[in-house]
Amino acid sequence: MMSLNRKLTLTQLSALIDTSHDEQLRSDCVKELAEFKYKQSKIFDILERCIMKDKSSLVKISALKLLAKKYPEKSWYLLKWVANQDNSMPVLAELISITKNKEYDLSDKYDVFMEILLKRVAHTHKVCMKESKFFLDLLFLLNNNAPRLYWAEVKFWFLTESEGYSICMVKDLESHSIYAVENGHIIALSLPFFELGELPESVGLLSKLEYLDIRGNELKSLPSSFSSLSNLKELILAENNLENDLGFIYEFAKHHYSNHYEKGGVISSEAPVLGLLEIFKGYPLEKIENSIDLTDMECLNFFKLDEFDHVIGIYIYNPGLVGIFPKQICSLTFLEELRLSYCSISRIPEEIEFLTSLRVLDLQGNRITAIPKSINNLKNLQCLNLEDK
Repeated sequence: MMSLNRKLTLTQLSALIDTSHDEQLRSDCVKELAEFKYKQSKIFDILERCIMKDKSSLVKISALKLLAKKYPEKSWYLLKWVANQDNSMPVLAELISITKNKEYDLSDKYDVFMEILLKRVAHTHKVCMKESKFFLDLLFLLNNNAPRLYWAEVKFWFLTESEGYSICMVKDLESHSIYAVENGHIIALSLPFFELGELPESVGLLSKLEYLDIRGNELKSLPSSFSSLSNLKELILAENNLENDLGFIYEFAKHHYSNHYEKGGVISSEAPVLGLLEIFKGYPLEKIENSIDLTDMECLNFFKLDEFDHVIGIYIYNPGLVGIFPKQICSLTFLEELRLSYCSISRIPEEIEFLTSLRVLDLQGNRITAIPKSINNLKNLQCLNLEDK
């Protein structure tokens, strides 16, 4: 029989869990329950109450861990309830973690929980089961960046056919919508400034995706499955650090962006470079006449052509090409002026030596710490601006 002191302590812990407004204190009280015997039905009842009624993810997670460790069989219906009903991503992420962890002896339940969650995502986001895997993976990634994220907050950020969806509306950064769905398939997705360090490999499952905006994140590479997005036509990668994937992105630009610049007069071999810059800028580059003076303009997004339709000038002045000086620019052997100002560029490619016609190189406001020796081969270079302010 439980001693009077321990019984009193349990009563006090239970009262604090039920009445305190301090979620950290409530969580600590739940953890203290580990010191008691686990056959006590009262302890199970306290944990059940925490999981089903407490609003704090912190408290629920503490209760889930203790419940799964000490009552693995008895807790089965509660864990299924969490998978079916709870909207807190930290809680759901912890549930998956518990089923993966051998310490809890619930690894045989992992597939069951995943199926429940995939069905929830498919229903919540109006997508087919196959594509719900991407959303589930994405939500777990977002949970790492925003620990208090709730599904209830996310599910309103989309447009469906019944609500008059439009890819154009998803492109509008003023909109709260982050994706559009057609016939159960995601056709447009916008995830700007989510601080994502990666995209899930399951993005390759979005077989009907046409538009993807992932500007303002912290991506260093694209998932290998990215090449599976056969219907993708528009891509925005501004303000990331994707230098390692420039070859793939260049090929994408060649197939989907070159035509626009060719129609504007650019020769076909040079058009993909402008398309690549558009992907990293998020906006098309505009053609301007040679007579226009750009010296005092604060926001530039232009290019110039000579009489033979070769690109002789590129002018970008404002953030966008974060950390990247695409080496493909160096294939523009007729280029005379290159201005990539305030783009957070950290490195000049060795291939700079191939810009044999270059007279002006303006890289002011970047974070360049070293200059490649190959720049000495630019015999026509007259002006080099590397000021960092």
